[in-house]
Parts: sequence; C-alpha cells; structure tokens
Amino acid sequence: LISAANADGFTMYRITLHDSPNFHVGVSHTDGFTAWGVHLKTPVHQPGPNDPRPRNTDGIDPGSSSNITIAHSWIDNGDDNVAIKTGTTHMSVIDNHFYSGHGMSIGSETNTGDSFLLVDGLVEDHTTSGIRIKSNATRGGLVENLTYRNICMRDVPIPIAISPYYNNQTVEGFVDPGIKGTHIPEYRNITLENITDMTPGDVLIAGYDEEHRTQVMLKNVTIKGITPAKVHVKLANIVTAGTNIPLEPVGGNKDVKVVAVDGGAGATAYSCEGKFLPMR
Repeated sequence: LISAANADGFTMYRITLHDSPNFHVGVSHTDGFTAWGVHLKTPVHQPGPNDPRPRNTDGIDPGSSSNITIAHSWIDNGDDNVAIKTGTTHMSVIDNHFYSGHGMSIGSETNTGDSFLLVDGLVEDHTTSGIRIKSNATRGGLVENLTYRNICMRDVPIPIAISPYYNNQTVEGFVDPGIKGTHIPEYRNITLENITDMTPGDVLIAGYDEEHRTQVMLKNVTIKGITPAKVHVKLANIVTAGTNIPLEPVGGNKDVKVVAVDGGAGATAYSCEGKFLPMR
C-alpha cells in the first residue's frame, strides 16, 4: 500500500491501513523513518478454511535504511508483522502490539548485514513466531548487536527462532535442510532480556557451522511449560543469566556451549499482567 524509497525523514503518524494486497509498508534507502500509532490489519474479516489471510501481507518492512522507529502501533496481518530486510541499522521497535502474523522478524535477506536493533515493550498475541531471525546460505550475512527486552507472548508456537535454516516456509524447521551457498548467516551479540511466553512453545537457536556460531545471551527468559523436547540448539554459544529453558540436555553436546552467570539456572518471570489487549 505504501512504498517509500529515498524518503529521508518520512513519518507515518496515527494512520490506519486495511486489506493490503501485499506488504502494508515498505521502506528502502531511507535515513530517518518513523511509524507512530499506526494500525495495520489485513483482512478486516476473520480467516477461515475458505477465506485465508492473503500471503505476503507483511506489516512494515524496512531495508537498506537507518534510524528507524516503529512505536505504539498495532499490527494484525498475514505474514511478518515487522520484517527487517538487509542493510538496516539503528532501529527501535517500541511498545507495539502484534496479533496474527509471523512475528518480529529479521530476514530472510541479510546479505549486506543488519545491526543495532532495540525491541522493547512488545506484546505478541498468537503470532506464529515471536522473536524470529531467518536466513540461509544463499542470502545470509552478519546480523549483530540486537537487544530484545520486556516482551510478552501467548499462543506463539515458536517464541524464539534464530535460524540459518530458512526454507521459504512460514515457520522455521528444526533440522538443517542442507542449503548450500556462499552467503553464510552469522548471528552475534544478541541479548534477550525480560521475555515471558505464557504458553509452551519451541525454541530454536542454531548456527550455520563451527566458524559461524550463533551467540546469544538469555537474561530472565521464561517460557511457561517448556520441556526438553521443545529445545532445538546447535552450533551456538549461549550465556544464561536466568532462564527456565532446559539447556542442560544439550549443554553436553560438543557443538553447544552454555555458560551460566549471575544465578543463571533460574528466572523470575517478567510480568505480563494487563499487557494483552484486543486489537485496536
């Protein structure tokens, strides 16, 4: 519906977009983009077996841009609620509500890199994924210096997916599909802090190979009802400072390194009381 290129200083404030045939908002080659109090919903009717939500109806997709802010917005759509495309740096996603959609995403194109992202105060209510970083060896690159904090989720099947396994699916698989290429995904310096998922879900944290290990810190991260069978970790360096995710069964694997600091065995669930609100 809105495609903005070379649009420095572009601001969307308190607007509503319904029934996009594809991405709601795409932004490229822009320095300084703000979406504040924006409401996106596609379609306005409810999906069903004979009335599915249109594919590729992403919410807001910035790429090759810098100094991006998405704040106080409500997104209910048929694909990634926010998808950060390659070449994006210095971006803040603050106090937003996501509903149907594929979550807070980076990728799948990351070949020119993404860096310096802050996601703070996000509520995700029945998105398919929560925190989602996706790429593969045909389109990957360096993704680093990311902070996700103060996030509440419920009814999210995969609350955490940090994956080099992207295979054009709506959710990530837990097994390497064997895609070969020279654009290797690399994920470094990723912090997840004060994250609470109210319902059980799967966790995927994977690196591509020994030279491209994923580096993550989990600080006060709680997924209620999680079991070892729902934890999928490979080629990752994980620092824990409070989490109930059962990493010990995989901690002995030669390709997974888990270090606990500051009482890392336990977590105090970040409170989600009053955070889940109807779509506006």
